Amino acid sequence: MTTRAFAFYRLPHQHDIHMVRQGTDATSHDAVGDTLDRERGFVIAPFCVTADCPVLLIHPDEEQTVTADHGADLLTAWYDETAGVGESPTMTCQQGGKEAREAYSEAFARCHEQVCNGRFQKIVLARQDFLRDTTTHPVALFLQACRRYPRMFISLFYAPQSGLWLTATPELLIERDDQSWHTVALAGTMRREGTWSEKNIGEQRIVADYVARQLSDVADQVVATGPATVEAAHLLHLRTDFRFSLRDEVSVGAVVNALHPTPAVCGLPKDEARAFILSQEPCRRYYSGFAGPWQLRAGSHLFVSLRCMTRHHDGWLLFAGGGIVTDSVESSEWAETEEKLLTMRQLFSPLPIPPRGEGVDSIIQSTQNSRSTRNTQNTPKAH
Repeated sequence: MTTRAFAFYRLPHQHDIHMVRQGTDATSHDAVGDTLDRERGFVIAPFCVTADCPVLLIHPDEEQTVTADHGADLLTAWYDETAGVGESPTMTCQQGGKEAREAYSEAFARCHEQVCNGRFQKIVLARQDFLRDTTTHPVALFLQACRRYPRMFISLFYAPQSGLWLTATPELLIERDDQSWHTVALAGTMRREGTWSEKNIGEQRIVADYVARQLSDVADQVVATGPATVEAAHLLHLRTDFRFSLRDEVSVGAVVNALHPTPAVCGLPKDEARAFILSQEPCRRYYSGFAGPWQLRAGSHLFVSLRCMTRHHDGWLLFAGGGIVTDSVESSEWAETEEKLLTMRQLFSPLPIPPRGEGVDSIIQSTQNSRSTRNTQNTPKAH
């Protein structure tokens, strides 16, 4: 079939790669709630909904799961059959180099001033970087991400309205299992060899307190666990897990609206912080929004779109951000964004287009070996 929109994705700690595609354009929505309460498909939501960045839903005209030797072959075929996949929507591109460094420093100063004078408790400042690449097949990058990052949600999705995006995100927004609903508060970032600073611990507490307050208005039987140290690629984060049940009169769309965007990607107070971010940054579009399957074969799982990049002309536009609080230091925050950008950058080792007939067995085996090795390491705990 001719494809106009598709999504490939792999859930954390799983081997199966799920595929969904639509023969027409993904449907556009101006609000999250109705989409989740009435529809099923692969959801793509932006940081801030606008006419140019709507909530998108890829309807499952066809849905498959890769479990055999011809996984890469089928993924590549679906990608190559997609009309317009090489085109990119018009968007602001902030190049790297000295000018980008200076622009970040100036934006940090403006944000930090607003935090220190009490306007915001926290605000998240994001930046872009451009990586020129015209030879690496996006499916190869997706499979490389599946191999490298077994703990993360990996997705490659395209719709004409959004363009092509690749994500490898550690942050769950919301999911449903047989017993309850589940969300997390994820914040604080450091390399594996570090120890948690008071700044990181405080930043994570801000996010966890926010999630707890939002759930208190819409959920019952809320159980919080953590914070605990979790691994995402070469970095560590602090995470608190929340399991809960919805009140009878509350829709899941209302819960998502209450949570998104969390202080992990926006700030507090939420509405004021989001407006300030939009005035300071190049457009985030679908970075720091969320994406994932909704009532599909793989279930209902939405993840915040972090550690991501979008196809842009002759390369990829990468995104990363960090939370600014009163004791944030500009050089440290810049370094944190560099570490986060590395998650996408390191996918660009020499990778061929997946050969016809080559399956995902090697990807699965590499994932198993990686998980086995890392589980033997001692992971530092939060204080």
